[in-house]
Amino acid sequence: MATFGRSFHRTDREAAVEAIYDPLEPRGAIGLVVHAVTGRERPRAPEGVPPIPHQRILDVIEECTGLRHSLPGHGAEPVVDGFEAALGRTRFGQPRVAYAPGRPDVIRTIDSVTAGYLALSRVAAHVLGDRLDSFRNDVRRVLEAESADGRFWDWPGDTEIYIAQKP
Repeated sequence: MATFGRSFHRTDREAAVEAIYDPLEPRGAIGLVVHAVTGRERPRAPEGVPPIPHQRILDVIEECTGLRHSLPGHGAEPVVDGFEAALGRTRFGQPRVAYAPGRPDVIRTIDSVTAGYLALSRVAAHVLGDRLDSFRNDVRRVLEAESADGRFWDWPGDTEIYIAQKP
């Protein structure tokens, strides 16, 4: 089985899937594992733990990079054509779709929230360059202003899994 995570939306989707098809053995499969936020019921945050202030952090990112960023389900431009349709146009054909409920009890620290943003390709350390320390400090200030104990609730969404199998 070949798998893609959150990177699939950044590829030439059909070309990437077609490149995987031939090397897979018969009945081999491709799995796309993504967060599903849009259209999913958002659980309630645990009492006393604020949600991550994503919009304020996105504002810091814009200040540091000069580029406007968004997260899926947080104002991102809509995907014109979903993963299911992209797979359906390949030799794999239409995928099966499964959902797994996301954990509603994820608690993150200031450092883990910052690290999560730095893991995004558009905000990685090499992109920020000499603005990296400034970014870290600005995000820390935003987060410290939101939570006295430095803990935040995170709900990345449910998990949506697209599975397509080679005959």
